[in-house]
Amino acid sequence: MGMDDDLPGGTFVDMELGETEYHKRGGWTHFNRFELANGESYKFLFDGQEDGSVSIRLFPGIAFYGIHDTDLQKAHLQYVPNNGCYEICWDTPIYSLEDAKQIAAEWSKRTNRRIKTGKPFES
Repeated sequence: MGMDDDLPGGTFVDMELGETEYHKRGGWTHFNRFELANGESYKFLFDGQEDGSVSIRLFPGIAFYGIHDTDLQKAHLQYVPNNGCYEICWDTPIYSLEDAKQIAAEWSKRTNRRIKTGKPFES
């Protein structure tokens, strides 16, 4: 058994606003939901930045999903005070919606496993 064989499978399902919205200021926003095979789901706001990078915001927030960790680093999240939300931490800039979705999917699987079993995110 590989080290990630216990991660649940999943797929993205468009929300009501599942299409990408382009802003006059040059950025864009895309809402999406990732559904796990176990019935859990996580919602994300993908936001295209002026520099071409993509931020991944957890929607609506961490308490909604049962994330009660006081160490956001362990949850791979950071709080962004200017917009009052939590973003997934990633060590390099993300420059495509497809890459951002892959990262959000992996975060969802590992976070769900962590909430259910207490197993560390990196396992």
